Amino acid sequence: MDIEIRQANLVDITGLMALVRACILKMQSHGIDQWDDIYPDRGAIQRDIDDGTVFIARIAGVIAGMATLNEHQSPEYADVSWQFPGRPAVIHRLMVAPEAEGKGVARALMRFLETRGESIGCNCIRLDVFVKNPRAVRFYELSSYQRAGHVRFRKGNFYCYEKILGFAG
Repeated sequence: MDIEIRQANLVDITGLMALVRACILKMQSHGIDQWDDIYPDRGAIQRDIDDGTVFIARIAGVIAGMATLNEHQSPEYADVSWQFPGRPAVIHRLMVAPEAEGKGVARALMRFLETRGESIGCNCIRLDVFVKNPRAVRFYELSSYQRAGHVRFRKGNFYCYEKILGFAG
């Protein structure tokens, strides 16, 4: 499967919001109440596009996934016992179109984001994942991310994960 990953631009916003809606419906159909009309919203996606931090995965020219990579850590992260000090990159809102699940999109995005994090001088990646999203939790653990603690956001508890960059794993 040929997966192309590139930085998103404003022309992509309509397609990205359709992806967000499809992912929300898919999660809700599995009883996962992680995202809704409040978050992630168009404003958040557009701000990340403006900042140049949204990356989209496409298969045959069709948006198959997206994620944001920046250095913004939620204030709640201050209470987590992170293992890797230094300059972290943070992954936000990684999502895969329901019709593209199982095609390696999430793995390709993660490899891209890890390489990107390293290239901008970060030594580790941090992220959080909704505790009631077992598939996502399993994905990050199988991707060699280590659980560092948890935080609480509007929708409930989220596990915090991290991975050191620059090493195989």
